[in-house]
Amino acid sequence: MTIADLILCSIFTHPWRCSVAKDLVRYVIVSTDCLLLLADNHILHGVLVVFHIVLVIFRVRHWEHRVTLSFTARNDGFWSAVLSASLQAFYTIYTAVLLFLTQRLAISRTLIRRVKLTTIHDISGAWAGLGSALSNVWRQTDVPASWWTTSAVAIYLASIAVLHVTSSTLLQFQTFNASMTTSVSTTLGWLDDSSYSSFANLGLITPSLPVVNHLTGLASAGLSNTTLYDTVKTSSIAGNAIVNAMTVTSRCGLIPNVTYSANTSTAIVPFGPDSPRVLNASTLWPDQIHIVPWVEFDDPSSEVPELNGVCLMVSTLLEIEPSVQDEVAVNMTWPYEPVGSATITDYVIYVYFIQCSLSANTTDGMVDMQTNNLLSPIFISQPSTQWEMNQFEWSNASWQAQIGSALATSDSSSGIIFDGMPAQIVEPSIADE
Repeated sequence: MTIADLILCSIFTHPWRCSVAKDLVRYVIVSTDCLLLLADNHILHGVLVVFHIVLVIFRVRHWEHRVTLSFTARNDGFWSAVLSASLQAFYTIYTAVLLFLTQRLAISRTLIRRVKLTTIHDISGAWAGLGSALSNVWRQTDVPASWWTTSAVAIYLASIAVLHVTSSTLLQFQTFNASMTTSVSTTLGWLDDSSYSSFANLGLITPSLPVVNHLTGLASAGLSNTTLYDTVKTSSIAGNAIVNAMTVTSRCGLIPNVTYSANTSTAIVPFGPDSPRVLNASTLWPDQIHIVPWVEFDDPSSEVPELNGVCLMVSTLLEIEPSVQDEVAVNMTWPYEPVGSATITDYVIYVYFIQCSLSANTTDGMVDMQTNNLLSPIFISQPSTQWEMNQFEWSNASWQAQIGSALATSDSSSGIIFDGMPAQIVEPSIADE
């Protein structure tokens, strides 16, 4: 017996009065619990209705379009799945609480109303699930005991099921591309031409280029093939940026009418009418490539004009048209001393002078702001497979001469050979790439 029962029994001395008082207290306690559950149930249902009204207003006004999040192509699907799973989990828990409260209140109301036992059976059975509710509604056609109540239970459970199905699609991320103009800090990929002065020593860097070029998985931000492009210093912004890109291209051609002097180891290269240029040109052996220094032989201190690109001396065979062979081929005498013999034999070999002029084309490149990878590869036209004759060119752009100077070999004892004799393979150069 509870404390309330003892108090009431002490007030009402007769047994039947004590029994009535206990029933009255139990009724009051049950009614109080039902009122609390009813209030909670109404609040939760009201919050759900208000939430969907707000969603409808947002849908009509398109206010949700004002909320934008920065996603990348890599995590777009991940965050969409997280949003869908979160909505489904929220609705599952929320509707489970609503179903529990509504079911308890409905069954309590049915018991308090003192309805028929068949009605209690049908209503309580309908709350077992949507299938059971539909089955009870169908049975009402034979024994109509509580058609309206079981139909209401079926409709309520069907609404809960619809929320379960549609909850994951109420809110979705819609991807779109937008462009905006803003200023960000960048690292220049191609410096101003004036920065290439006579003090620049690219020769220290050049010998390592063949080795670096063969390294796998090497990250080269700002360099893509022969394109140098600006890189973005910040990675907190998702998207693409338009930056300056500089593509370096080359065009090689045979230099005609070159006069070679074996006594002075120089080559006289025609440069316009009555304007020859003198270059260092040591005697080569067969199957060799020698990169000629760009500084003029007769005036080493002169830097203007300078050689446009790289000048090569090639003593290997080239597929050249016979009609132009006499114009581009230079005869050199190669003194050869066989191993174990004291006799020196002179051989006449053909040497070709080739100039590869360099040019830089400025374009716009698209860069991923988070990885600094170039997204728009620069098209490079393929050179002709036939050798052509070019006039010797000079340039006032010092960067071209600096590259030629860095690649140049000091004399004919260094260069690239192709006859496969390990004894003649010397210091490698970038020219073999």
